[in-house]
Amino acid sequence: MIVTVIDCTGLEEQDRLQVSVYHNPIQNLLFFEFNEVISGGIELLSVEGKLISFVEINELEAYQMDLTSLAFGPYFIRMNINGQVKSLKVIKAN
Repeated sequence: MIVTVIDCTGLEEQDRLQVSVYHNPIQNLLFFEFNEVISGGIELLSVEGKLISFVEINELEAYQMDLTSLAFGPYFIRMNINGQVKSLKVIKAN
């Protein structure tokens, strides 16, 4: 799954930030790869919207989140990257 965040800085200028998030469903690790160095935060939320964890990332092109301790089922990821917010649903499989 590729999540694309677009940051418009002018009428003619447009930066494209691509975020690849995989493997979904998740066994233990969830991987994030960015097409450029980014800063921001990644939140892991329950389906009820409860914050399970928050990770601040600074000047990274890739990150992996360990979800080994989570129960099986659906979760939401909310990313605030370079001022843009994107959410997606992930499934923790057995």
